[in-house]
Amino acid sequence: MPSQTRDFSSKKIDADKNNIPKKRRATTMTRRKPIVRKKKTSNDKKEMDNFLNDIYDNRENSSKMDKIEMRKKHPILKFFFTFAVIGAFFAGVAWLGFFTFPGNKNFSEESVGLTITGPQNVNLGATTTYQINYTNLQKVDLTKVVLTVKYPEGFELLTTNPPTQSGTQNEWDLGTLNLKEKGSIEIVGKMYGSLKQEQSLRAFLNYTPENFESELQTVATLSNKIDKTPFELSIIGPDSAVVGNDVEYKFILETKEMFLGQDLELVPQLPENFYITNSKPKLETDNKWIVLNKNATSTETKQEFILTGKYSEIEADKITAGAELQLYTNTDQTYTIAKSEITSLLSRNDLGFNLAINGSIKDFSTVPDELLTISLRIKNSNDEDFSDAKIKLWLDAPATNRESLLDWAKISDEADGDIQGIQLTDNERRGQIVWTKRDVPALEKIKSGEEVVLDLSLPIKNSTEINLSKLKSYLINVASEISFTKENAEKTISSNPINITVNSDLTFETRDNITKEGDKETHNITWVINNHLHPLKNIKLTADVYGDVEFITTEDAIDGELKYDQNNKKITWIINQMPVEVDVFALPFGIKLNTKNLSQETLISKVHIEATDDTTGETISLLGEETKL
Repeated sequence: MPSQTRDFSSKKIDADKNNIPKKRRATTMTRRKPIVRKKKTSNDKKEMDNFLNDIYDNRENSSKMDKIEMRKKHPILKFFFTFAVIGAFFAGVAWLGFFTFPGNKNFSEESVGLTITGPQNVNLGATTTYQINYTNLQKVDLTKVVLTVKYPEGFELLTTNPPTQSGTQNEWDLGTLNLKEKGSIEIVGKMYGSLKQEQSLRAFLNYTPENFESELQTVATLSNKIDKTPFELSIIGPDSAVVGNDVEYKFILETKEMFLGQDLELVPQLPENFYITNSKPKLETDNKWIVLNKNATSTETKQEFILTGKYSEIEADKITAGAELQLYTNTDQTYTIAKSEITSLLSRNDLGFNLAINGSIKDFSTVPDELLTISLRIKNSNDEDFSDAKIKLWLDAPATNRESLLDWAKISDEADGDIQGIQLTDNERRGQIVWTKRDVPALEKIKSGEEVVLDLSLPIKNSTEINLSKLKSYLINVASEISFTKENAEKTISSNPINITVNSDLTFETRDNITKEGDKETHNITWVINNHLHPLKNIKLTADVYGDVEFITTEDAIDGELKYDQNNKKITWIINQMPVEVDVFALPFGIKLNTKNLSQETLISKVHIEATDDTTGETISLLGEETKL
């Protein structure tokens, strides 16, 4: 039985008089407000008699009626219950008002239909059609309706029906959509992108319901991907390679159908310790092959590209080489549309042989008048000795009139190897050094575990030693090899080659002429830049000015553009172009000291100079000296 029952004794109760003995009343009852009782009818009386008689006549449940427990509700729980009921009531009223008040006219965002239909899997470069459908299912008109589309990254738009809004390629002003009005937009274009890469076409419908204050938006999305390409790329290479030995990779590109109108390039993806010694056809300067030009009228069905090179020492025993076929769209996007790779085991050679220049075993950049510090290191990690070793080092450098950019007359080589000059072309000259056991006794027998090191230095000429503007190239190619006898057989191992890019010889100079007028001191300063090898562009010089000063511009002609930020006290000098025919630019200006701080030592900070070499494409950065007080 429920707990809110009364425990009655076995005495008969006179229901008519409601005569309940006091000793049977629950002692836990508290005073309550008077209860207004409804007058009982004869039927009510009869039902009460039957109910009470059933309780006392039911012996099976009599044991459960021995005790009456009346629980009083906790006041805090009662408060929260009342608060929840009131909150639910007002929330219901609010939602009812939103959907029934005249200003909103039963509006629901879910009643605006927007869908996109079209293929989810497409062929690379294939013409693809998408249709965007929109419907007003509301009970009100939609105003200020604008449809905007965000195309997949590699989508090239051809046509739309109806045409887009003037000045855009992805927006339609639909005006007002009446009740139940529907429409569609057809979009035709070509898909480009990486294979299997998920992309999406998105449509955004912005609108304002009639008599509604806010703009709303409905969005639809269609995901797709490129699953087929007319190109198939494969690679043939060795299962294993030996450090220092020649390795050949052959890339085979097959075109299954005509593909025109795009730029295609095959880009080798090679480990850092692989050095190319030959390629067929010849690689472009940025190590890639041009497969197809967008202006081409035909394409070959099968093409082969061959790379030959060597691996230098690394810790890994596996190497992965490959290539990627990259497509460049009319919007300057790049996509990998085919790729292939091969993994090979890398074995150590009998003799470790490495080349380093200025501490680097990889390609790097330099400028004229710099010193090249060259180190050759030979390590015998074999259990056997090597005899009659001979080392060759050659440096191919730019030249003019059979004169090399490298200053061979100032070479420093303690071993004093034999030097030979070889003219390779009109613009390139080779210098070769050979060391034998006569020059380096340790080469007669390189014992197991022994290491031999050769160090030398060679300067690059400056503008006073050679006419830099006459040089037609800017690369110095350095390579070396060692030959030796092992088990009565002669072997040769090549080192890692290093390519050095020679950028232009941009230099900076500050000239400071101090004048005094009364107790005022003025620094008449001229910034000067010199350049001889290559034309420069985007030249920018910046520096900070310190102290209580006044910046003075002169009436002299200024090369480029001068800016002075009075608030931040920063000088900026910008020059768009500096042709190689003009070897000097100057910037004069003055700085007057309003007050002189005796503890201040510097007037102008170090000058930061940055420019782009117009021939090599590399950025040149250097710091000029500061101006002292």
